[in-house]
Amino acid sequence: MAKYLKISSKDIVMIVLGNLLLAFSVSYFILPYDILTGGIFGVSIALKPLLPHVETTYIAYGLIVSTFLLGAYYLGRGFIAKTLLSSIIYPLFIEMFKYIPYHIETEPILASLYAGLLTGVGVGIVFRSKGSTGGMDVFPLIFKEKFNLAPSTGIMIIDGITVLLGLTTLGTEHVLIGLISVFASSYTVGKIVMLGSDSAKCVYIISSEIDEINTVIHDKLSRGTTLIKTQGGFSHEERDMLMCVLTVEQYPILKSIVETIDNNAFLIVTDSHEVLGEGFSYGHRV
Repeated sequence: MAKYLKISSKDIVMIVLGNLLLAFSVSYFILPYDILTGGIFGVSIALKPLLPHVETTYIAYGLIVSTFLLGAYYLGRGFIAKTLLSSIIYPLFIEMFKYIPYHIETEPILASLYAGLLTGVGVGIVFRSKGSTGGMDVFPLIFKEKFNLAPSTGIMIIDGITVLLGLTTLGTEHVLIGLISVFASSYTVGKIVMLGSDSAKCVYIISSEIDEINTVIHDKLSRGTTLIKTQGGFSHEERDMLMCVLTVEQYPILKSIVETIDNNAFLIVTDSHEVLGEGFSYGHRV
């Protein structure tokens, strides 16, 4: 069991830093301006009108325990250690900031934007350590594990549900301001999670001169290729389709090569947000 509960010192540092940013966002933007964003305290603010006799912090702590148990069930024992750390230090940071009274004077719209950016950075940092902040981000992790849904998309779904709940309890103005935080948080999480990854272009080429194109790619770009047997849906003609993954900087060169060899070639170009393997994630980098 020890190997499941083991976390590295780097993981611990990242989880602590992420929770510190989250607590700062909650203490100086979300709570002072009643921002209806996602996360434990956003949901707690939305539920407060339905539970008028329960303190917001008690609602939040109840949600922390519930989501922790849910994450433990679906994500396993390795998840427990990292989430347990967040579940302890996150409330401690919230309490710590209570003893550092400081009001950041700004417009509610800007406060929502700042809250979303800080929350996104905090959650993204924790996600990079494969952990959880012990809050509503448990659901995006479950979505990723069970449905291979991107964390940023999962966060947007959960935050969107939170905002819709707030529409019935707090009104339209809170919802519109909260949406700014939702989108800012979702966007930032995606950027932080992918930070440092090797992005690239994936190109599919169909051409009558595929052999020559294949040779030039090997010789001039030093990139590997894959030949895929294809059949035309209309003509039923069989031919090879070439697939090649290359850096963004190399793509214009490849495009020029293909146009020079066969101006009638058919190209499909897609963005690859992360590429793992020789020439990208390890070994020789171009």
